[in-house]
Amino acid sequence: MDSAVENLPHCRPPEEILTAITPQIEKIVNEAVADIPDEIDLGQTPKGEGESGVVAPREGGGLPNLMRLVRWPARLSPLVSLALLLLITLFGVRSRRGLLRWWGIPFLVVGLIGVGLAVAALGGVLRRRGDELDDRNLHGR
Repeated sequence: MDSAVENLPHCRPPEEILTAITPQIEKIVNEAVADIPDEIDLGQTPKGEGESGVVAPREGGGLPNLMRLVRWPARLSPLVSLALLLLITLFGVRSRRGLLRWWGIPFLVVGLIGVGLAVAALGGVLRRRGDELDDRNLHGR
C-alpha cells in the first residue's frame, strides 16, 4: 500500500490522468477503510502494533486512564467554587454586622424555604395518614 501512495502525483493532475488513477485511489481508500473496525469499545486500551495494526498509546494512555485523571479534579470542583466564595467574603465583608448580613440573609431565605417544604410534606403525610385512618374506621379494621 505504501508504494502505491508514493507513486501518486503530488499536485492536481490533468483530467485524463485523474480518470486513469481514480480506480487506484478508490482501491487504496477501500483498503484503508476495511482496516477500520465497525465498532470499538471505548473502555479498552488500544492494542499494540502487531495485534491489530493500531499504534499503542504512550504508557498509561487510553480512555480509562484519562477518565481516572479527569474524575479527581471533577470531584474537587465544588471546593473551588466554595473557596472563591470564601475569598469574596473575606475581601468583601468589612465588619461583623456585614458578615451577618452577607451570610445571614441567604441562610434565612434557605431556612424559610426548608420550613415551607417541611410543612407541605407534613401536611401531605398527615392527609394520607388521615385517609388511612378513615378507611380503617369505615371498614372496621
